[in-house]
Amino acid sequence: MSADEIRFRLLAAVDLRRQRREYLQRGREVAIAESTSSVSLLSSAQRLLPGSQPADVQTLRDSYPDLWNKYSAHAREEASAIHHGNYRRLGHVFNLADPISIDWRADPRTNYRWPKKFYADVAIYELSSDVDVKYVWEASRQQYLVALARNWRYSAHEESAVLARQLLLSWVQGNPYLEGVNWTSALEVAMRSISWLWSLALLAEWDGWSSEDLDLIGKAACQHAEFLRRNYSLYSSPYNHLIGEAAALYLLGCWLAELPAAASWRTEATQLLLEHGPKQFYEDGFCVEQAVGYHYFTLGFLAMAREADRLCNYNLLGPLDEVIARSFRSGAKLRQPDGLWPPIGDVDSARSMPIEPAQFWDFAGLCSLGAAIFREPLLKVAGTSPGEELFLQRGAAGIDTWKTINAGASSSSTQLTESGYVVLHTARQNGSPDWLLLDAGPLAAGLHADSTPSVAHGHLDCFQVLAHIDNRPILVDSGMPTYAGDLRQVDFFRSPAAHNTIEIEEFPMAQVAGRLAWSHVVGPPRVQVKLADNIRILCVERWLPNGGKLERQVIVNGEGIWILDLIDSPSPVTVHTYWNFAADLQVDVVRPNVLRVGDCHFETSTDGEFTLWRADKDSFHGWRAPGYGEKFPAHSARTTAKSVVSSCNLSFLGHYEPRAEVHALGKSVQMGVASSDQEETTPAISQQPVDRGVGRSVWRFASNNQPSVLVVAPTKELEGEQWNRLLGVGDLEAYTMTPESRAVESPLEMSQKQ
Repeated sequence: MSADEIRFRLLAAVDLRRQRREYLQRGREVAIAESTSSVSLLSSAQRLLPGSQPADVQTLRDSYPDLWNKYSAHAREEASAIHHGNYRRLGHVFNLADPISIDWRADPRTNYRWPKKFYADVAIYELSSDVDVKYVWEASRQQYLVALARNWRYSAHEESAVLARQLLLSWVQGNPYLEGVNWTSALEVAMRSISWLWSLALLAEWDGWSSEDLDLIGKAACQHAEFLRRNYSLYSSPYNHLIGEAAALYLLGCWLAELPAAASWRTEATQLLLEHGPKQFYEDGFCVEQAVGYHYFTLGFLAMAREADRLCNYNLLGPLDEVIARSFRSGAKLRQPDGLWPPIGDVDSARSMPIEPAQFWDFAGLCSLGAAIFREPLLKVAGTSPGEELFLQRGAAGIDTWKTINAGASSSSTQLTESGYVVLHTARQNGSPDWLLLDAGPLAAGLHADSTPSVAHGHLDCFQVLAHIDNRPILVDSGMPTYAGDLRQVDFFRSPAAHNTIEIEEFPMAQVAGRLAWSHVVGPPRVQVKLADNIRILCVERWLPNGGKLERQVIVNGEGIWILDLIDSPSPVTVHTYWNFAADLQVDVVRPNVLRVGDCHFETSTDGEFTLWRADKDSFHGWRAPGYGEKFPAHSARTTAKSVVSSCNLSFLGHYEPRAEVHALGKSVQMGVASSDQEETTPAISQQPVDRGVGRSVWRFASNNQPSVLVVAPTKELEGEQWNRLLGVGDLEAYTMTPESRAVESPLEMSQKQ
């Protein structure tokens, strides 16, 4: 623990005692300043959300009727669900239709009630197997207020405005400052503050507010700012929590700018955001928490703070522009062909901007905001429309800007070097598009190689492959169903078994060190990428503690996806390889080690035990959890090989039965070459003379009845007229004997030279 951390924790402990005294004395009430009027509370909020202003709403209606209809229909649908007691979040239906009956301290799922006492004395974790504090917090984030307020703003639906007012005031009256479960997390305080700001901006023209209402809300907003100022997660959670807290404090400082304390709030928040904002992302732009949901969660906070900074002409956060732009670009590169993003890492289904799309993993609306801010073509995908996040944050002018941007290429391959993701967009020989993501990055930032435990949102998913064939997901990440409850389930969904990866029992990449915590973390593997015009080659290598080596080669050759797992170990090890299929796919056994997965053929060459699971209540295998509190049945497979010293395991995913053989580690693995319908092809494959040197893997394919040979070998080992070298990076080269595999510079390689 550093001297700065010791000092911070000592000061925090002193201030906590001060807060306790204030609470016991019924609080040093933080009152709204006399110079801040009720009208100012509304107009200041509206200034920070341009899309809430009457002129912009009218322009939207007149100039962009399709968007008007889309936004208003979305708000109307959400508001209707709230009015009818059917607000669904985290896999649970919240009844918010009657604010008087809501118990803000009770878990809506179990009715467990947290005590009415000083917040620091309230236990929130490990209460029972069924109680999850995230549900009472979700109700108190009050993001549903924004849905109601949007419905009034677009459609003048009076009942929505009335219910929004009742719910907001009910919360304020039922949760005194510093008391109870809803003050136990500074991040929750931050998110609630943003919900109030957006709601009042959207309801600024509504005539149902009284001066007493606004005085009460203004006072509560000040209390939220004071709480944030005194309870930063600077060392306890210096990632999305800290950024959310600092961003909310900055927004409160802009909203309540007339208060004497507002300038100091902005100053403190600015210091935190400028120092810690860049630390949230690698140089390649992706989030150091190694979780897609938290990437956009953190990015949303930074974007909101920067937009408020611009609108108020403070320009304190300008140095964050490049960080925010790079983060937008990086995240967009992980977009799948179906328009969604992969559920990599932990997720609690949280949105920093209180706009909820139809599917949580759709971040296109947020990307459209980034496109308009930075005039970035990569963030504008052809065939998409600007999201409501863009309209509300930048008004009609933001949509005008978005319309002038030419859509960028949405199907270029890319490598994020520090975060370890490689994304391939390819076309098979029939022209159909495929998509593949290889995850070969670190577990997460802030972890330790020794026994020190640290909470982190990354999973043991290194070496994982995700795949879409014909724009349809086939190999998927299993997701994360919950942080609370059965610890075995939590650990399972963060383990290799829930990912399409390979596990060596004796040498794990990390050890579980408590709920959501890791220790003994192994560094990331080495990744090499080779791209040519009709073939993609990825190699990931990890050296084992016993001097052995694990290598995964992924080859995409226009007919399918080939995965070769090589293990060379001086001592016997037990190896598990896992496959997790999308929830909507029919999976049938064709023959041993061969599956029909939807319309695809899946085959693996393992000599070990092959197990296929269909999800059931007695096992964690086979379940998919695309959002917090949600689980859907699917299929999973596992191969297990024991006492392995040298292993060469080949797997294939594609539309056709494979025809190939691979030589590596002195072993030969074949697929399809012995089939009767391949008699003419098999000799052509086998007769190509290639020396099986040390460090080489020799692939022989039959494609359209034309044999081809691919050799992956150390640099310059195969120089000669008959070999065409495939361009790439790193010290592992790929060569082919087929003239049609002409070496070309790929988009990835060209981008790396820039």
